[in-house]
Amino acid sequence: MNKHETKTIDNRFNYGLRRLSDRLFYARIKAKLSHEDVAKIRNITAKTVKRWETRSGAPKSQNLIMELAEIYNISYLWLSFRYGNEEYYFDQGFEPEYINELWHNLDREKQKSTMVHLQKLMS
Repeated sequence: MNKHETKTIDNRFNYGLRRLSDRLFYARIKAKLSHEDVAKIRNITAKTVKRWETRSGAPKSQNLIMELAEIYNISYLWLSFRYGNEEYYFDQGFEPEYINELWHNLDREKQKSTMVHLQKLMS
């Protein structure tokens, strides 16, 4: 990791990784992947991956975010919604008790937002 990436990570981390674009950047760096690595995996350009990590270009598709969570081996819920622990690895799956606990810890607005995202995923 070069000096510029380290400074960028520190700046985004200090902000709290509130934006999806910041979490995508963080997850890619943590997975030790370059823009080019992710581009090869997804069969896209490195420019597209870079755009996802900007504030205006983050992906809107939850299916794509789920795929990226799998590529980065990081929690989809954390990557998409900044909820829970980032270390809950994608390949472990979701136990019904865990989903139930997460659901009941959400306030009403976040439950509505989650339902909208789930409906989009299922359509």
